Amino acid sequence: SFNLTLYVARSFNFNLIIEGSFNLTLIIAGSFNLTLFIAGSFNLTLYVARSFNLNLIIEGSFNLTLIIAGSFNFTLIIAGSFNLTLIIAGSFNLTLIIAGSFNLTLIIAGSFNLTLIIAGSFDLTLYVAGSFNLTLYVAGSFNLTLYVAGSFNLTLYVAGFWYVVAVVLFLIFNLVLALCRFRRTSSLPDLQVQAGRPMYGSVTLHLPPPQYNPPSPYQSGTPD
Repeated sequence: SFNLTLYVARSFNFNLIIEGSFNLTLIIAGSFNLTLFIAGSFNLTLYVARSFNLNLIIEGSFNLTLIIAGSFNFTLIIAGSFNLTLIIAGSFNLTLIIAGSFNLTLIIAGSFNLTLIIAGSFDLTLYVAGSFNLTLYVAGSFNLTLYVAGSFNLTLYVAGFWYVVAVVLFLIFNLVLALCRFRRTSSLPDLQVQAGRPMYGSVTLHLPPPQYNPPSPYQSGTPD
């Protein structure tokens, strides 16, 4: 089963220029659901001047939900080789909600290999309510291999620049506070009382033994 739902209520531009080789292999022996809702502008430009290979093998469930209520620009220029292999024998859920601007620019003038094998559950949630810019330029070889045999959850929320700065400063403040507490507790003396030994840090007074004075016969108090 392969379900594709696309709803565009404004502008959707797709430019694909291939002056070389573009190979796409898609094998689905299960369920692949794709839902794309665009109530704004979505621009995608793909330029391939040599070889672009994409192999997608799904023998399970792969769900992709993309909701864009703003602007999403995607530019991919490949003047070399870009290989992508995705094998999913389980569940892979991707939810992308963009209510602002999300710009992605990928320029590859060499070799970029991405291999993703998922035999379990991989959840990725990306919510952008501001501006999120990602630029990747590879002029050589860049290999990325991700194998997930369990559950891997990644959640990214971007609500502008100052929100990210505030979150980073808050995390740094908590880290510094934790380090200060750790140093304070580690610098305290050991206050455990051991058997027969004085406590560390205490003051021990060495007093002389009491002197014994025998009573004088003249001070006995008996009459002669």
